[in-house]
Amino acid sequence: MTILNQQLRSEVIALYKQLVYLGRDYPAGYTNFFRPKLKAAFMKKRDLVDEAEIRKSIAFGNYIIKELEAMYYLKKYRTLRARYTVPEEDAHIALQKALESQRI
Repeated sequence: MTILNQQLRSEVIALYKQLVYLGRDYPAGYTNFFRPKLKAAFMKKRDLVDEAEIRKSIAFGNYIIKELEAMYYLKKYRTLRARYTVPEEDAHIALQKALESQRI
C-alpha cells in the first residue's frame, strides 16, 4: 500500500467513525435507519481506486457531516424555542388581563 493510499484510507475511516458518532441522535433512528444506510453508502463506494473520485466522496461525506450538525442545531433551537416561548394566544390573553387590571 502506498503512502497516498494509506492516507486516503485513514481519512475514509475517520469520516466513517465521525458519521457513526453523529448518527446516534438521528431522528429516524440509529440502528434501524441511519447505520444501515451509512454502511450501504460506504460499501457502494468501496471499489473506488481513482484518487480524485475518493477525494470527491470524502468531500461529500464532510458535507453530510455539516448538514447533520445543522439539523441537530435546528432541532435543539426548535425545542428550546417551544419550551421557553409563550404561544401567541396565551400572550394575547395575558396582555388583555394586564390591560384590564390597569383600568381598575
